[in-house]
Amino acid sequence: MRFVQLEEKLKKEFFPVLLVEGDDAFLREKAVETVCASLNVAMPELNITVLREPSVTELVACASGFPFLSEKRVVVARGLANAGAGKTVHSKENAPLLRYSQNPLESTCLILCDDSQSGCFDGVKAEKIDCSKPDLSFCVKWINDFAASCGASVANGAAALLAEYCLRDMSRISSETKKLVSFGEITRELVQQHVTKDVEYAVFDLSDAISEKNAAKSIEIIQALLNGGEDAVKIIITLYNFYRRMFYAATGDCGTEELSRLFNVKPYAMKRAAQTASRYTPAQLKQALELAAKAEKDLRDFSVNDRETVRALVLNLLCV
Repeated sequence: MRFVQLEEKLKKEFFPVLLVEGDDAFLREKAVETVCASLNVAMPELNITVLREPSVTELVACASGFPFLSEKRVVVARGLANAGAGKTVHSKENAPLLRYSQNPLESTCLILCDDSQSGCFDGVKAEKIDCSKPDLSFCVKWINDFAASCGASVANGAAALLAEYCLRDMSRISSETKKLVSFGEITRELVQQHVTKDVEYAVFDLSDAISEKNAAKSIEIIQALLNGGEDAVKIIITLYNFYRRMFYAATGDCGTEELSRLFNVKPYAMKRAAQTASRYTPAQLKQALELAAKAEKDLRDFSVNDRETVRALVLNLLCV
């Protein structure tokens, strides 16, 4: 089930084993909180247990215990992969957990958190909670609801802009919204002034500026990223990945949906890549890829000035 379905599902059904997975850390935490709150566990200090990096044997032993003066108890397992759990369905290490999941205690809710997306819980019989990045409408609603709970308002379009600046990462959206509500009203201008664009979102804008040969805007964007403390290697790798998507969008036979699946990105990211790629020839995109790859190699292999290497890459890309 998706995270947005969780609350309603919990009203109708009890799940003895839950698997929380997905790339949004904020939603993973909220999923655990939502499950615990829904069970009305008595004496939570005794009946809610969080295990960090347990062995599979320790985990199963804990899950097999009974609640104390409560109808239900909760066991939350984190970092199982770090404790040496098997990475495959039939691995010997996972066998006790696989057996438990086939016949779990109805008085225990076992929550398995695959925070590292390791896949070590593959094969476990569990109800999955998908905590992948939410869609824009969810983010906008969350921002509006949170602002209202703080007595603040949100101007038209401001919530969507904030969500896009943060690439719909709920951890970052939460942090930025908590700061912005202190102004009383969240406006588009306030978002533009006080929220730093996520590096990938900024690279969308940077790539557009480069493709339009707008040197002033390109330097302004890269300078803002560097001044904001973004890692030079991360900027270069993000640029390389964007130009790689552009190259395949320009030369491949696949459509946007297929390419987004192959690159494991949202369709919007591939659509932006295809739009920008239309301003280049395949040969130019290949040249841009080579420039980004060389810049990344220089940063790793030599004692060069990181910031100057990034600026030089942008200037070289403007000449492609």
